Amino acid sequence: MFGALGKRMDAMNKEVQETKQELLETQQELHATRLELQAAKRETKRETNRKLHATLKELLRLQADNRETNRETNRKLRTILERLLETRETTDAMREVDREALQANKEELGKELSELKAKMDQEALQLYKLSGQTAEMLIKRQDAREELFNDAVELLKGIIRLLSQMLGRQVEVAGGGDHHTTGSASAARPGVSVDATAADGVAPRATESHG
Repeated sequence: MFGALGKRMDAMNKEVQETKQELLETQQELHATRLELQAAKRETKRETNRKLHATLKELLRLQADNRETNRETNRKLRTILERLLETRETTDAMREVDREALQANKEELGKELSELKAKMDQEALQLYKLSGQTAEMLIKRQDAREELFNDAVELLKGIIRLLSQMLGRQVEVAGGGDHHTTGSASAARPGVSVDATAADGVAPRATESHG
């Protein structure tokens, strides 16, 4: 009787030891899986940050190029306006010459100079108005484009801050959930450590029951 009981006890002890060994292996696998997930998250975060920073750098470069283009365009527009003013002054001077010519030879050249003067006045006025409207339209378009680039840069900065906060919270949640799980719950949810020591990088230990 005692021999049979002893064999049953030995068999039970062997089964318990095998179960403990399986649990230990499961814990080790879960710990390794958790470390792999953490490494993958860190790498994903680094890669995302690299891409975002590269995009932001490119946007800043485009913004600088756009700013330089605006300055160059403004310089050209100012040059055009100066030329228009010079043309107007020249036209005024020509008017004075025309008046003197009309006075010097009014009977002979009066009609011809009057027609030429009227035509020049009309063309100069149309050119001045058209150029002024074109210059104003180009300046407004350049200002709107620069404002759009500024809005895009601010939006991207906000996205970077938001993603950094979201990724930071995910890592905190993964680390904080280790203290509230049991061995069975860990086996049912891969990626979560069995006990608190696994979060510190120490292999989890199976506790033997002496009941």
